[in-house]
Amino acid sequence: MNHGLKICAAVLFTSLAAAACAQKISRVTLAVPEVTGGVGTTATVEISAKAPAAGLTVTLAATNPAVTVPATIAIPSGQTSTTFPVSTVAVPANLNVQIKGTAGAATESASLRVFAPQVAEFAFIPALIQGGSGSTASVKLTSPAPTGGIKVHFASSTPAWGGPEFITVSAGDTIGSFSFTSKPVGFKADATVNAFCTTARVPSILTLTPPLLTGFTLTPTSVVGGISSTGILKLNGPAPSEGVRITLSSDSPLARVPDEVMIHGGETTGQFEIKTKSVSEQVSARIVARAPASSIELALVVALPKIATFTSPSGEVVAGKSTTAVINLNGPAPAGGLTITLECSNSAVKIPATLSIPAGSSSLSFVINTNAVTQGQTAVINATAPGGKAQQITLHISKPA
Repeated sequence: MNHGLKICAAVLFTSLAAAACAQKISRVTLAVPEVTGGVGTTATVEISAKAPAAGLTVTLAATNPAVTVPATIAIPSGQTSTTFPVSTVAVPANLNVQIKGTAGAATESASLRVFAPQVAEFAFIPALIQGGSGSTASVKLTSPAPTGGIKVHFASSTPAWGGPEFITVSAGDTIGSFSFTSKPVGFKADATVNAFCTTARVPSILTLTPPLLTGFTLTPTSVVGGISSTGILKLNGPAPSEGVRITLSSDSPLARVPDEVMIHGGETTGQFEIKTKSVSEQVSARIVARAPASSIELALVVALPKIATFTSPSGEVVAGKSTTAVINLNGPAPAGGLTITLECSNSAVKIPATLSIPAGSSSLSFVINTNAVTQGQTAVINATAPGGKAQQITLHISKPA
């Protein structure tokens, strides 16, 4: 070979080698440093000198399959950079992924943070319920759930809210909803519930109210002094585990109630006894039952006893002889006794004008005397208690044989 040609070839080779050495990767940059999984971005690769006439091929790679870049990218002749697409998929947890560019022996990289879906919204529908009843909750994510779905966890200030520890939002979905049943509470309570996938928490408040006292009855509603009545209480929902305390009061010492009644956990009813005392006149006692969020009042009538039965064993007597009659009250006579007024339609019958049934007693018998008659007769005897209707017996009087 000509010596001059050898020198030219050597110079050309040296120039090409120098140019190749000058065209090295200088850096890789990202349009944004972080994205939510499923959202794409772009990256730019730069070289230290202009690309040669044939361009320069850069090999690209990502360190996690959740991020995809082209296998290679060409920097056009005379250019020092080019941009390429970066795509991502939804991920179950936050990732840091390196995007690498290589030309020759030089490699540069940039770090892309890929976020897993987070909770964007969390709400209860309805958000005000009675403890022990149900509600529905809805969760909305910032992006679709990854393959296999994603768990949304819940943390509450009180276990009374009754919801699950977590739910799974299905792959590709952004919304998850669920129904749940809360637990009964004794007092109004605001349960703050946080929903989260990883660290970012979104709170929502569920207000729980205690069961209301919606039913209160007295059986019976009117009693004779000294006889008891029964009060029956009813809640509109089950009592919490610690029970519901119902306080009681009466405005009359003649109708006594206990200070309180406890409706036990899980139950909806309770009852108590109202003890009355004998009265000298009819009274109306105001009985009040109070629950934490409601109250009901009723009136109990405490009355004087009345005549329940008025009988004469035989119903017949021979003139000039005597017989007996029995008065039974519907309750014990009050202090001082109870006066019964007697009247008879036949003057041949001799009875007292009044009788006194002793305090605490509920019955009394008395003697009915008769005079002689010339023929058989009938006598009607009336017995009347204060404020009551007259009760009567009919007595047949026969003349002696």
